[in-house]
Amino acid sequence: MTSHKRAVAEWQAGEGHRFEFAVEAAAVVGNYDEGATKQLARDIRRSVPTVQNYARAGKLWLELLHADSAKAETLRDELPISFWLPVASLYNRNVITRNLVWRLLNLAKGMTVEDFRSHLSTTYGDPKPEKPLTETAEADAREIERRFVNAPALGLTDKQFRDINRAGKLLAGKLRKVVK
Repeated sequence: MTSHKRAVAEWQAGEGHRFEFAVEAAAVVGNYDEGATKQLARDIRRSVPTVQNYARAGKLWLELLHADSAKAETLRDELPISFWLPVASLYNRNVITRNLVWRLLNLAKGMTVEDFRSHLSTTYGDPKPEKPLTETAEADAREIERRFVNAPALGLTDKQFRDINRAGKLLAGKLRKVVK
């Protein structure tokens, strides 16, 4: 049976099987098979972002399992997938480190999902980005130019200023090029 079929079966098995779905979804989404994520979303009657969110949680769990299987298995047993989804989103966007993932999930043990999500939102911002990267890249490029290209050279040697200025121009230019 393929990961796709196992993922569909786990989703259809109900709420108690969402973690297993996440692990199988990680295999489908991570396979880079064009259209596979979209097909999985269609088959379970959910959106592509929903499938991707679960896949991120499954991928995170697999990474933790590889790092420390006993701890990862314990956290999986103690916390439903609803705790893992926002943590995986933050981890995927490099907002938090793996060490912080361990600490946050351990902290979650005594909380409701709502309290935990509120804590994450207050501490780390919304676990879901407000806008896709393509929409924020131009603003980021302008901010880079403002801070590193058009900024005064206070306290820098001429070489340091030239290096920072050049790096800022290159980074801003690459951001714009990638999203066009």
